[in-house]
Amino acid sequence: MSDSSGSNINAFLIGLIIGGALGVFFAPDKGEETRRKFKENYKEWSKKALEEAEELQEAHDRAVRSLEDVQTAYGEQKACVERLREGLNRKQKVLAAAERTVRWLQLSEQLADLSKRLGRAQGLRRQVEQAQRELGKLVAPDQRELGSLTWQR
Repeated sequence: MSDSSGSNINAFLIGLIIGGALGVFFAPDKGEETRRKFKENYKEWSKKALEEAEELQEAHDRAVRSLEDVQTAYGEQKACVERLREGLNRKQKVLAAAERTVRWLQLSEQLADLSKRLGRAQGLRRQVEQAQRELGKLVAPDQRELGSLTWQR
C-alpha cells in the first residue's frame, strides 16, 4: 500500500513540475525571456517541489502510522469486548444455576412443610379413629339396650 501511495505522490509532483514548466513556456513573454526566467526560477521551484514532496511523504507516513495505530487499537478493543462477552456469558450461566438452586431450596422447604402438616394430619386421623373406637365402645351397649326397648313396644 505504501509503494503505490508513494508512486502516486511522485507522479503528482512530476506533473506539478511539468505543468509549471509548460505554464512558463506558454507565457506571453518572448522565448528568450521565458527561458531566462525559467533558468532563474528552476532551482527555486525544484527546491520547493522537493520540500513539498517531503512534506507530503511525511504526512502520508504519519497517516499510515496513525491508521496502523487505529487498527491495532481496534483489534485490542475487539478482543477486550470478546473477553467481556465471554465473561458475561459465564456469569449468566452461573446466575441461571443459582436461580435454579434457589427454586430447588424453596420447593424443598415447601415439601418439608407439607410433610410436617401431613404428619400432624395423620396423627390427628389416628386420634380421631381412636376416639371413634372408644366412642363406639361406649355407645354400643347403650344402643343394644335402646334397640331391645324399641322392639318390645
